[in-house]
Amino acid sequence: NTLYTEGAPGERWTERARLLGVNECEWAWGCHWLDGAGDGALDLWVTNGFASHSDPTRGDWQSLYWRQVLDDGLALMEGRKTRDVNADKPFLGSFNGYERDRYFVRALDGNDPERVWYDAGYAVGLDADHDGRASAPLDADGDGDLDLIVQTVIGFAYYENTSPPADALRLRLVEADGRTPALGATVMVDARGQRVARHLALVEGFQSQLL
Repeated sequence: NTLYTEGAPGERWTERARLLGVNECEWAWGCHWLDGAGDGALDLWVTNGFASHSDPTRGDWQSLYWRQVLDDGLALMEGRKTRDVNADKPFLGSFNGYERDRYFVRALDGNDPERVWYDAGYAVGLDADHDGRASAPLDADGDGDLDLIVQTVIGFAYYENTSPPADALRLRLVEADGRTPALGATVMVDARGQRVARHLALVEGFQSQLL
């Protein structure tokens, strides 16, 4: 997986996923930046998995899939027809199945962009293996912190954030007509020596809309 960071205005973007520790997310789908702890620092959420077989003891088909992809590429180079390289290997199992969701947090000072990130999903209960697809952070219970809803292949999962109460600010951003959402607007808040910036977007992540 990749993560591009922006330099000074006009400079090229730099791919730094491996350097920051967020390169291994397996079969990634929906992902979001969210402040789960309410401390002003954005964490990174990624939901994973493709197709898990109902029997977890069965193997995974991904190695056979990549054998086919490589042979198809070779066929194009050699100018021959493609073939089913797995025809003699009937298989019934998962395809990138039982992959766990990721929840990356920054080590130590969350405001330092050079700090390595760590997967803390197992520690906070966000490491399910439910073949997730789309997701959206939202304050469903109105208590000021962000909860999380995830669409999986078998239905929705809802995670309530039970972190200790933190300071929160709720704004409704609209155009001059008082009704139309001010899409693209940015809000900056200075509090306790820290500046926090957030923007209003209609679409974030895979197959999800936030408003």
